[in-house]
Order: sequence, then C-alpha cells, then structure tokens
Amino acid sequence: MTRRELIRLLLEKYGQEARVNGETAHALIRPIGLKNDKAPMEYLYTGTPDSKPAAGDVIATAEGSYVTARSGVENVAGEELYVWAVLRGEGETALCTEE
Repeated sequence: MTRRELIRLLLEKYGQEARVNGETAHALIRPIGLKNDKAPMEYLYTGTPDSKPAAGDVIATAEGSYVTARSGVENVAGEELYVWAVLRGEGETALCTEE
C-alpha cells in the first residue's frame, strides 16, 4: 500500500464528505486557534487530492460551507499525498488580507 492510499483510507474512515468544485473528496476540517472579535474563525482542511481548492473556492459539508483562503498540495517523492487549505466560514469576513 502506498502512502497516498494509506492517507486516503484514513481520510475516508475518519473524515467527512466535502464538495469542492463539484467534486466529492474526503476531508478532515478542524478549527485553528480560538474565535475572537478581531478575526474570523479559521479552519484547517486536510483532504484527498481528488479536488484541489483554490483561494475563493467554496467547500461544502454536511456541517456548513467554507471559503478557501489559501491552499496547497503535500508531495513526497513526487507523489501527491493530500491537499491542505485554510478556510473561513462562508459569510465571515477577514479584517486583513494576506499577501
């Protein structure tokens, strides 16, 4: 079993279904830090590389919808293992932007 297959099995077993760009992926979505009045709540998305979210893309799950702030793909030895993204709840706005 390859690393990619192992990660896929883990995300399918312990993650949730997510719709990204009309494609279904399995992902873990968990909060980053604590909610405060100065910044919107952010979440870390770790998902199968079936669909790669880009900044501004909406990710929908059974629990809600999120907007992608930034994202990337983790590669090891030329193999795409998983996709990560920083998300904000849909409708939340940022007080500052990253460059």
